[in-house]
Amino acid sequence: MLIHGNQEIEVLLCVPCFETVDFYTFSGFPLSLLLVLLLACTASSTTLAHEAPCFLVGSLDCVETDTLVTPNKVEAALYLASDLAKVKMIGRAEQDSILSEYRNDSTLTLSKAAELAHCNQVLFTRCDRFFRLVRTEVTLATADSSMPPRTGVGYAAVTYANDAGMVADPAILSSAQRALTFVLDPAPRFDTLHRDLRVLPARLVAVSGIEFTSTEPAGLWQLFKERTITSYDLVQTIVGTMQHVDTLVTVDIETRDSMFALAGFQLAENDRGTSQLEMRVLRGFDVSTMITGTLFFSRSTAMLTLSFAALNPDGTYQVLHSASQEFTTDSKTALREAADQAVRKLFAIASAPPESEH
Repeated sequence: MLIHGNQEIEVLLCVPCFETVDFYTFSGFPLSLLLVLLLACTASSTTLAHEAPCFLVGSLDCVETDTLVTPNKVEAALYLASDLAKVKMIGRAEQDSILSEYRNDSTLTLSKAAELAHCNQVLFTRCDRFFRLVRTEVTLATADSSMPPRTGVGYAAVTYANDAGMVADPAILSSAQRALTFVLDPAPRFDTLHRDLRVLPARLVAVSGIEFTSTEPAGLWQLFKERTITSYDLVQTIVGTMQHVDTLVTVDIETRDSMFALAGFQLAENDRGTSQLEMRVLRGFDVSTMITGTLFFSRSTAMLTLSFAALNPDGTYQVLHSASQEFTTDSKTALREAADQAVRKLFAIASAPPESEH
């Protein structure tokens, strides 16, 4: 059983920080379908004629201690992504077969290996995970060095889990697709695929603390009295609805706070705005946008205002647009509904259908 958000999915099969701090999302994908496609794509990619673009896998680097992101998983994701892009990929097993007679030839160069495999390009890949964020970086170079290499970076959030913990496979695939978009020519149209494989270029976004403010009678609100707990639940709800924005990869609370901890900061207070130093830390992890906002309590109503902002390297930001949602019931359910509606207004997301329509 896999869990994606609050949804349970029946399936058939079933860290360490990045090397540099210089540093798009994937949802609703049944892992069983992914695994079937990964198995099928190995065969189907070999049927792509040699007139199709072709690249040789030059390297696959991951953190050895991370069992969720391994070279085999990354290679399987690259096989499927390249197949979807109608590009032929020569992986490690095929290379062993093609180059078997040269196994002991110390003079065999990567350029010569690509020539023997009838490929004119070589792909170098690095895939890392930072808590629930996967980053894939690819560099595509011509085997004869006739063109400058092209580098692309893709991100995806880990949104699946099973009884053993997080499942990163779909995120590896999504991040690989996004990275390849930057280096393949012409750029693959992953955005036109079936929704289970559809991926768009996407930027990283984090949700900051939401400033709780009030007039004097606000003490009557239980939500305000319990703002430490309330604010965590609020930010978590915003993160959840943000998963529907397919041009953004949302950094969840644990990953965000781990970024702060790596920089020596204490855990963020979710009922207060993010400081300039904290925003500089986020920007250092390539988080280029942020959701910030306020929750204002008066005697009889509360108003949640959310803003989508662009982060600058110096920790300042510019608000791009904002949306507000009012509510009058003093309950977490009412606040969650207000948060969901505010995010949907902010990004013009269609309202969720009633439970009976799921």
